[in-house]
Amino acid sequence: MAIAGSLSVKGGPMSWPDVTVVDACVRRDGRGGSPTAVTVDDPAATDANRRAVAAAAGTSHAAFLGPGRTPDGGRPVRFFTATAELSGCGTVAAQAVRLTRTALGELNDRQHTGGRTFDTVAIRRPAGIEVWFDQGIVTLSHRVGPVLRVQVRGDDERHDRR
Repeated sequence: MAIAGSLSVKGGPMSWPDVTVVDACVRRDGRGGSPTAVTVDDPAATDANRRAVAAAAGTSHAAFLGPGRTPDGGRPVRFFTATAELSGCGTVAAQAVRLTRTALGELNDRQHTGGRTFDTVAIRRPAGIEVWFDQGIVTLSHRVGPVLRVQVRGDDERHDRR
């Protein structure tokens, strides 16, 4: 994971002065990734303002770090694309930014997102920040056609499951 730095963006009529873009989910060779904008949420913001941040930052989605804690101890985080709120995405980026805002080498915490609170761990490593979290139960829906098609190029094996 690489933290690209902070920038200021205009999200609708609001200004978000401290937006950090995190390239999360980067492969060990430094390629790939999922750029995510992360900022402290503003209680005066509307969901339309939040959706505008992802577009203005040039990322597929944005994470908004809420204040305080929920009754079950989680730190609130909301995620938005330019068109909608997501029930969960960008946890790695959110926790990496939380860690960079401390002097700690490891941050064990709880996050509340999409109606669920779960444990998170962010660890500073020489090559970047490693984040672990409880993703919860994964459910699969029955679909017609390919469910998974992954082709990894290079020295890795190729997988094509249907």
